[in-house]
Amino acid sequence: MLKSQIGPPPCLPKELSMPRAKYIVTAEDVVHATFYISGRLQVAGFAWPESVSHDDARREFVAAADIKAKHGRAAAVNTWCETYLSTDDWKRLKLAIRKRRYRKEHHDEQQTITVSKKAHDLLSKVASRDSVTFSEALEHYLSKALNASRGRAPTRRSRNR
Repeated sequence: MLKSQIGPPPCLPKELSMPRAKYIVTAEDVVHATFYISGRLQVAGFAWPESVSHDDARREFVAAADIKAKHGRAAAVNTWCETYLSTDDWKRLKLAIRKRRYRKEHHDEQQTITVSKKAHDLLSKVASRDSVTFSEALEHYLSKALNASRGRAPTRRSRNR
């Protein structure tokens, strides 16, 4: 089980412990942090020092994330992060939390769509070229297409002929 003390676990010498970030995982954000870290742990998405085993880090995270009280879980997850995350991993975690928070707050304004690889590549190039988001690029070009007197987009049947 994760100890409540701050500092390197016995498996990490003090000189190999990860730098402490200024961000603290709060009780409000612990659900977002847990979601992000769980996903990264499933795909071995963290680069550990040689003295840290993925299984030990995962086991300690699971223990921290299983604490029932929200504030206790936040403190334990924060301690785990301070122990195991590098500065870059902290930055990625903070970004992921901000994105999830934004999506949660604006869920009624957004929709998820699935596009082909080719459509994604084209959209990515346009958005990058114009320094806009995917959504802004789609809104701009689709509104122009709707207002134009051109024909309709080809259907699957007409493309396969």
